[in-house]
Order: sequence, then structure tokens, then C-alpha cells
Amino acid sequence: SFGHSSKWFTIIYGGLMAGLVEETTRYLVFKVLAKKRSLMTSDIVAYGFGHGLSEFIFLGVMGLLTNIIVLQAIHSGQASQLPSLLVSQVNQLTGLAVLMSLFERLVALVLQVLLTAWDFLAVTKQKLSFYFWAIILHAAIDFLAGAYQLGIVSNLLLIELILAIYVLGIGLLTRRIWRKEGTHGLI
Repeated sequence: SFGHSSKWFTIIYGGLMAGLVEETTRYLVFKVLAKKRSLMTSDIVAYGFGHGLSEFIFLGVMGLLTNIIVLQAIHSGQASQLPSLLVSQVNQLTGLAVLMSLFERLVALVLQVLLTAWDFLAVTKQKLSFYFWAIILHAAIDFLAGAYQLGIVSNLLLIELILAIYVLGIGLLTRRIWRKEGTHGLI
């Protein structure tokens, strides 16, 4: 049906655009930085953790704070002043869902560092293929998130398990490529 195919289009388009924007930004930052000084492996950690931690704070912590504020409003009888969808989402929250959300943010933080390493290699080894692979690897994980958000896959635990295995696989692949390219330090 059209509705189902448009969901897939949304997932694929959203994943590719997120990968393109984030990886292009990283790649360009390294290109500009490389003109000013020699790039160091510590730049990967600085940029990757900076990006990942900002996402962790904005998405993880801000989401948690919003949930706490809504819970306070519910318990003090002021829930009628809030959007009903928000109230029902917070009412359905479980401790497991909150833990899974924090786990997902931590795994995403690791992924940000790993993808930053790919963009670093694209610049330092002058191989644009690493940049393109970073986009694809980024988009693939966003496809998974999109499938969950659009209800195509509904098991949160399964999604988080796949996410963890995927990031572990990216970590092993990154380490292998890192060594093959003769780059030392970090991984």
C-alpha cells in the first residue's frame, strides 16, 4: 500500500539526509582544521565526544527532564493543561523504557566517535570512500530508529539489541580499517 511505502521512503530519506548532513559537517571540519594544523587522533575523540555528548544532553537529558516535568504536572492534577498525547506518552513510560533510552544515547555516543574516525581517515588518507561509507553506516542506524518510530518494528528491546550489535560491528570494522591504513593510536 502507499501508506506503507511512504513510511519506508520517510525512513530511507531521513536516514540518508541525517548521515549526509552529519558526516559532511564532520568531514568539512576536518578539512578546514587540516589546513590550519596537522590532524591528530585526539581530534576524533574531541569532535566525536563533543557531538555525541551534545546529542546525549539535548536528546537524553532534555527528554528525561520533560518527562519529569510532565509527571509532576500529572501528580499535582495539572495534566489537563498539557497536550493529551504528551500526557499519555509519559503515563506509558516504564523504568525499562527510560533505561533503554539512556542506553541508546550511550551507544549513539560511541557510534559518533566511530563515524568521526571514518571522516578523519577520509581527510588524512585522502580517500573520499571513507566519507561515503560513514554516510551509509550512519544512515543504516537511522533506518533502524525510523522503523521503530514509525511502528514498523515495535519491540524496543530488539531494536536496542540490534543497535548494540551494529555499533560493536562498526567498532570492529573501524579498528580493522584503522590498522590496515597504518594509523596508530586511538583504536
